[in-house]
Amino acid sequence: MSIRLHIDPKTPPLSWREFRKKRPPFSIAIDGYVAAPPVYDDSGPWLNLNHHEGVSRLETRATCAQALMAVRQGLYNRFHDDTGNPQAEVYVNDCDEDICLAWLILHRPDISNGAINPILNRLVYMEDMLDTTA
Repeated sequence: MSIRLHIDPKTPPLSWREFRKKRPPFSIAIDGYVAAPPVYDDSGPWLNLNHHEGVSRLETRATCAQALMAVRQGLYNRFHDDTGNPQAEVYVNDCDEDICLAWLILHRPDISNGAINPILNRLVYMEDMLDTTA
């Protein structure tokens, strides 16, 4: 498994086009690293999980909730190496509760895959509600 975190606080948020041009395939931007709504491009693949720019905050889930749904919906069926092991380059420009929880979910898909995980589900729900309304 090769899921790596890149913390880049000095680079201003990229556009979706810049992200796909400057970052390698299998890259995931989270929570404002790319100033664009959530979007996926299968040709890389590339993924942007975000609830800040270009979205309605009320209807858009926090980044950690988007990450959880992505993993549970089969993110690593596409984001994997030649042997089938999960592969991703995850980019962030900040460190808050939403980003840390999104990183945990992406980095540890083994604890995120199953829908029956009451502790993780409750934690994501609480962060989602706090991030949406605070």
